[in-house]
Amino acid sequence: MQRADHGELQSSILSIALRRGSCTVRDVHGELSETRDIAYTTVLTVMTRLSERGVLSRETRGNAGVFTPARSDDRKAAGQVVEQLLGRYGAVAVNEFVQQARSEPELYEALMEFTRKATRGK
Repeated sequence: MQRADHGELQSSILSIALRRGSCTVRDVHGELSETRDIAYTTVLTVMTRLSERGVLSRETRGNAGVFTPARSDDRKAAGQVVEQLLGRYGAVAVNEFVQQARSEPELYEALMEFTRKATRGK
């Protein structure tokens, strides 16, 4: 698996975990395998690594590991997703983010406020 593909897989897994709230590897593999050919062990490895980095929390329930997004690390998780998107798509990702934010006035205003604060600080 290429590095860019690995980053995309991490993003997909994190997205599923955030949407579901909690999930097992089987849950995530089931969703991912609907759109791509992926091994269960690959999903397990990536989810374990995300857990080791503190992006996902893992607890054992019966025989299964249940993963949940690490709520206290939401900013860290978002930062990792953004880093992956920028690494792969660069300015195209920034442009797409701005265009999509425009359709949500509150999000767009937050973006503009962050931009104003960032440019004042320099």
